[in-house]
Amino acid sequence: MGNLAYSTQSPEKIGANVEEMLRKELAVSTSIPYQVEDANVSKTTFGTVLGEGFGLLFGRREVLLFSLNFQIQQPRPAQLQVHLNRQGIGCHGGSLLYRTPLNKAVDGEVSFDDRGRWNGDPAAVQKLSANRELSKRLTNFARMRSNVGGIDIQISRLAKILPQENGSLLVINTLPKMLAMGFSASLDAKEFFALAALIEIIL
Repeated sequence: MGNLAYSTQSPEKIGANVEEMLRKELAVSTSIPYQVEDANVSKTTFGTVLGEGFGLLFGRREVLLFSLNFQIQQPRPAQLQVHLNRQGIGCHGGSLLYRTPLNKAVDGEVSFDDRGRWNGDPAAVQKLSANRELSKRLTNFARMRSNVGGIDIQISRLAKILPQENGSLLVINTLPKMLAMGFSASLDAKEFFALAALIEIIL
């Protein structure tokens, strides 16, 4: 497993490496389709879709090179956008934006803030706040600081449940989970799906 730090800026080589990481983490045998999105397109798309600032998603001192947009089917339909940030003639992994539909509805937007507190729709907040395990795991998953390839990255927390037809949408932005003293990294994909399942049970 790699550490998401690369001496190249080739989307083809990096995409293949990240896809392999994701496939191994989810223990799926078939390839996971993805598209490469350049920095200008990514900036516009996510600023519009999420209504959040560029710095919130990518780190205010980071320079986005390109993004890899994965369409995941197992263990449940989801999307993962992996942002790759410029680092000299190479690049390193930046923020990871996960999204998946939930089969439980909320009456209004719900968010989990930097201090580990739920805000928004009162009925949903009451249920979610009562589960200490969820708050602890979500705090650990929605990382706001990481060090990838020797580069310190810091972002604001983005963890939301958004109302949508026939359910809701879970959106979480995080950073790579560094392992083995920074020599390897994880996309922490299994934990995202575990959190989604737990939130459905609670709601």
